[in-house]
Amino acid sequence: MPVTECLPKGCCTGCSACISSCPVNALSFTEDRYGYYVPAVDMSKCTLCGLCSRICPAVNPPERLNSELPDLYAFTARDGELLSRSSSGGISGLLCEAVINAGGQVCGCAWSKNELRAEHIIADSMQEVLRLHKSKYMQSYMGNVFPRIRSLLRDGVKVLFIGCPCQVAGIRAFMRREYDNLITVDLLCANAPSHGIFSGYLRDAFSEIPAEYEFRDRTRGNWSSYTVRAVMPDGKTVHIEKKSDPYQTAFHSRILCPVHCENCRFQTLPRYGDLTIGDFWGIGKKESCVNTENGVSAVLINNEKGRRLFDSISADKVSFCRKKPLDWLGGNGAALPGRHNSASVSRDVFYLKFLRHGYIKALKAAESAGRGLKKSYFTGRRLADFRGAEIVFRYKQGIFEDHVILGAPHLFALGSGRSFFKRVKKRRYAYIKFNEKTVKDRWYVFCLAFKVATDSESLSFYVSDSEGISRQNISGRSVVYSDRLHYVRLCSKFKARGEYDNLLVDASQLTGDEAWICFKEVFVCEQQCYADN
Repeated sequence: MPVTECLPKGCCTGCSACISSCPVNALSFTEDRYGYYVPAVDMSKCTLCGLCSRICPAVNPPERLNSELPDLYAFTARDGELLSRSSSGGISGLLCEAVINAGGQVCGCAWSKNELRAEHIIADSMQEVLRLHKSKYMQSYMGNVFPRIRSLLRDGVKVLFIGCPCQVAGIRAFMRREYDNLITVDLLCANAPSHGIFSGYLRDAFSEIPAEYEFRDRTRGNWSSYTVRAVMPDGKTVHIEKKSDPYQTAFHSRILCPVHCENCRFQTLPRYGDLTIGDFWGIGKKESCVNTENGVSAVLINNEKGRRLFDSISADKVSFCRKKPLDWLGGNGAALPGRHNSASVSRDVFYLKFLRHGYIKALKAAESAGRGLKKSYFTGRRLADFRGAEIVFRYKQGIFEDHVILGAPHLFALGSGRSFFKRVKKRRYAYIKFNEKTVKDRWYVFCLAFKVATDSESLSFYVSDSEGISRQNISGRSVVYSDRLHYVRLCSKFKARGEYDNLLVDASQLTGDEAWICFKEVFVCEQQCYADN
């Protein structure tokens, strides 16, 4: 079966492992309607060998062989020019230099020479490595770099591959064996919107498409600066601060976050890369003696191969390098246990509006729908913040049963009809228990991401006390057929009429053959814990 038939919707990362592995070239890249790179199969060539499905890391993730407790280092290069070309502390540039000086080559993300598109290229000189510097906040086109890298490895050439965790998992799956001369570095990434989304932004935000673009320009700020620098076709340079740039604001508030990034399976410990690198955010607050003005890189040493490359960097090229506690990494890259990616509650609004109304109007609609309730600004007490398999249903046997399918818990109703629910009475409710109780007369924010299959025309959610004596309807909506195909994001407010610590699901609203509901996210917090944005 070709990978296009067995890969769940929204799981493809565009890593190219399947396309590069096809022995008859039946697979090729295409773009979906939002501009994400996905495989397309030519059935006139396909032999149904199933190799693409077996190779796909989203279907069959490679084995994790690295350390579950890697060493974490804070790192800053000495070369001021290198730092100015880097997004953080210059570690990637020195790693590339070490490999190039050893006669190797480097594969990483660069701007295409023909258009403002991110693509992976293979560099064989430090002059070409310059194209790999700086962040590109979008999905990279992988092309045919995997087979080219394999050819280099078989010829005995050392290759350094730098990419997102899903891309590193992809090259490991493609190789199907360990190569001593392949070194992989994955990034502490957040999400990667499509080239199509970025192109829509360029069309709407500029009078004409820029000739050059840089996400984090250092000429008008320090390491933490997110100033955009765009060079227009007439040579004029435009600088845009983060708070004024419609791409940066949407990216960092996760309005653009694609589904496959929200559900990333590759960024947690143990990592897939031999090394992991990214910005060491917050280190200045933990250790005041660290100079953060020029940037500080976070480096995870995931195995001995990564250690050897890291240690090969000459000491005279290093300004600062010190081991730090692993938990200092915080939420960057969602690597630590208990961390996970998330999308804005209004992400789906943006994508629904984007195709018809363009980037700017879609962003305004999403920001309006979000009403400023963005989890990234959460600072206080939360009653529930459960995702995927963390969500546990409690219920009376014989009324429901639950199964975890693709990481999401599904609750199935086992009966329907008035006589059935009259017989089971109060036992018809399944519940998800909060960490804390609500306080009477306080306002709360309630967010859900769910799918549902039911013949019922409407769906309501309730909170109740531990005894199930008192309950309150906190939100509801009409049900349409597409709700079983795509996650619905529901975000609302309610004023608690009592002390409640359960979210209720009513079996009487799950009617019809094989009625079910599944949750990807359950989030409840006090309203005052959000800041307006």
